[in-house]
Amino acid sequence: MKAMQEIKERIMQEFAASGAQPGDFLSADFMQKLNTSLERDDQECYQQAAAVLLEAGWISLGGTSLQLTQAGWEYLHR
Repeated sequence: MKAMQEIKERIMQEFAASGAQPGDFLSADFMQKLNTSLERDDQECYQQAAAVLLEAGWISLGGTSLQLTQAGWEYLHR
């Protein structure tokens, strides 16, 4: 559970650090670094973290990347 929370935070921090606006995607470079940095066991945590963020409405899926939604942007700027 801790790993999933850390991955969720990394994803949202990357959106914040990049100055993302609603509709922006995480960079391919970040997605590649995230995927290669995860241990095999962490891949399931990543999927769970993405599912939680999707359910919260903070992100949407766009091909192989994650897209910031208006709700996610509002969360980052609260």
